[in-house]
This record gives sequence, C-alpha cells and structure tokens, in this order.
Amino acid sequence: MAKTVSAGHGITSAIECYGGGPASALTWSRNADIPMTEFWVKAEQGATDSPDRCDGELTAKIAAADAHIRGKRFVDAEAFTAQPDNSGRWLKDPYGLKPFGDVMYCAGVNRMVFHRFAHQPWTVPARLPGMTMGQWGTHFERTETWWPMVGPFLRYQARCQYLLQQGRFAGDVLFYTGDEVPNDARPEVEPPRGFDWDVCDRDVLKALRVVKGRLITPGGTDYAVLVVPTNRLICAESRDLFKKLEAAGARVVTSADPLGLEPDFTYTGSATNLRFIHRRYDGGMDGYFVASPSTNAVTANCSFRIAGRFPQVWDAETGARWRPQSWRNEGERTVVTVRFRPCGSVFVMFSDREDEAVPVEQVPHTLREVSVKGPWKLSFPAGWRCPAALSLASLRSWTEIPDGEVRYFSGIATYETEVK
Repeated sequence: MAKTVSAGHGITSAIECYGGGPASALTWSRNADIPMTEFWVKAEQGATDSPDRCDGELTAKIAAADAHIRGKRFVDAEAFTAQPDNSGRWLKDPYGLKPFGDVMYCAGVNRMVFHRFAHQPWTVPARLPGMTMGQWGTHFERTETWWPMVGPFLRYQARCQYLLQQGRFAGDVLFYTGDEVPNDARPEVEPPRGFDWDVCDRDVLKALRVVKGRLITPGGTDYAVLVVPTNRLICAESRDLFKKLEAAGARVVTSADPLGLEPDFTYTGSATNLRFIHRRYDGGMDGYFVASPSTNAVTANCSFRIAGRFPQVWDAETGARWRPQSWRNEGERTVVTVRFRPCGSVFVMFSDREDEAVPVEQVPHTLREVSVKGPWKLSFPAGWRCPAALSLASLRSWTEIPDGEVRYFSGIATYETEVK
C-alpha cells in the first residue's frame, strides 16, 4: 500500500523491512523501492578490538539481500543514531562515528541517512548547543564544536558510498531462512569468516536460475551454494524447489561449515577483526572495501581470492591511490600488505592491467615522539564570557580550571607554545 500511494505521487518509497509480522521480512522489503535499515552507536568514544556487532548489522544484511537479489541500487540506513542515556548528548565526534559506519558498509549499506540533523535557528554562543530532536540521536549539525572541521569526514562518506553503489555484490553463500511466520529472515547459522552471504525466502527460490553451477538471482547476483536450515519449518513446496535446483546443477547443503570453498578474504598480521565487502564493477574490475576497528595503527597481509591481476589501494579518506609496494600471487590468490590508520579502511581494487600512472606506495618512516611540556597559552573566541587568554603550566581538562566560565566552555579554543 505504501509503495502504491507513493508511486501515485511520483515518490519513491524506503522501508525498514523488519520488526515482525505475518510474513518474511523479505516479503516486506520486496515492495520497497529502497530497502532500508538502521544502526545505533555505542557509548564509548572511538572503536575497540571487540568482536561485538554493530547494533543493526543483521537487519542491514536483510535490506542488502533484497537489493542484491532484486537489482536495487541503494541500501539506505538510518545512520549513527544514539540512545539518550549513554551515547547521545553530544558525546560523539566523527572519529567515534566512523568505525560504526564502516561495519555497516561491510554489511551492505551504501547510503547513509544521518539521524539526526535538527534545524538550528540560533547559532550565537549564548544559545549553543542549540535545538535537539527531543532526546534521540547523534547530534549532527552546525552547532557541534567540530562542525567547521567535518568536511573530510563527509567527503570520506561520499567516496565510500559512490564506490559501494557501483557494480554488483560478490558473495558465496545464499541462506534459506525457512517457511515459518513471522520470519525475521535471519540465517540459522553464519558461514565461517572470510565468506560473505545473503538470505532468501521461497519467492526468491522460485526466481533462481542455475548457470554453470552458480545460483543466479533476478538482480544478477550469483552464489556458489544454497544453505538449507535443519531446525526450521520447511514445507513440501520448498523441498521440491531444492530438488529442482540440485537437478539443474546447483549445490544445496545443510551446513555452512565447511563450505568446500576457498574463503574470499583472509588476513594475517597485527590486525584483528577486519571486516570486508566485495563488489564486481563494470569493465572487469573487482574491489574489496576492508575496514579495521582497531584504535591502533595496524598492518595486515590481506589474501584475496583473486588471481593474475594487479592490485591498487584506494584511500577514501584522502582520495589518493597507489600501487602497493608489497604484494604477491599465491596460487589462485593475491596477497597484499595493507597498512591501516587507527580505525582505518581502504578499497583494494584489482584490474587486468597495471596502471603505471598510479604512484607506488611510499611507506612512511617511523615517527619519533617529542615531549612538549609547555607552558601553554590558551585563547578563547569572543562572545563566550571566557577570558581572552589563559596561561597554563601544563595541559589539563578545562573542567579543572578554576574559572567557572572556562569549565563549561564548548567552543573551539587555541593552544600555543614554543617547541624547542
């Protein structure tokens, strides 16, 4: 109904396709012009090496599966929203937000809808931090202290989204989610690390074709294996469809471990919990978006199921591209040494020809720490009822400065000292 009414007015519909109901979540999503999900950020600043999921990752896989299966370009997300008690309240900055977005990109999201950007009619210091949308969401607007510096973060999001909206998703496993209702369209199990996947329901089963053993969806995405659940209701019609697919040459199994396939992506090195998503682009190029959640700089020897092709590393933060200094072929795989900044991410792209116009990676020299003791001159902008400047013997929190106005200052201050 929502799509019919929207279409009658020339409006496309975006639907968050989950939350229960007398059908499969994929039944709801197929009626959306744009499948959509949501995700919430956590309380801690920055990311950690924890393997815990980003809240919303599995519902993102449902929306992404609908787009991959039915050939829809966009997978939207109500992005970076926050609880009022532990992660909203002006506690987040772009560095703290980035790793959550990267996890969702790897889950299949390719367009962020920021939650939230409130109208701000007053921007004078006396009225900051300004209006809110009640207590909900990350405060993402021009009254944030970091707003004048947010440009690189937004350019990073734009570059990632542009590349992830192109081409087709490349996955190995298609999970059937059973015939129970309500059906949240989640897999019974997940594949081992290194394999990407989608979910499907009976309507999708009916539309699958088999070409050279690969399961082909109406949207053109293909998979190596269909995994059937063992502890969910399977009706006779679905069992007949499994048999037809097998007869046509498809591989249908009841266990995702082992799959009998080489992982699409593995890694060794100092990195932990790397995430990835693989897309195939027009013209024959393959691209992997790989993200590190670590707050430390790490290095990984990333192994891709790609053979006989030339890698490049594309940095969505800066727009720079380079040919990696260290890479090699290992049988049917290519191993590329990738250096990640804290909470860093890259696109590793493969093509049939080496582009000599792209520079070779320049490995940075090890930096040497220098102790800067001060004293410091701390200057404040006009209009905040703070002194023009203070002298500090050492760096410390503004909340520890006796001046009552400085304790509550939330604008942009300037530190100056002489480095000897």
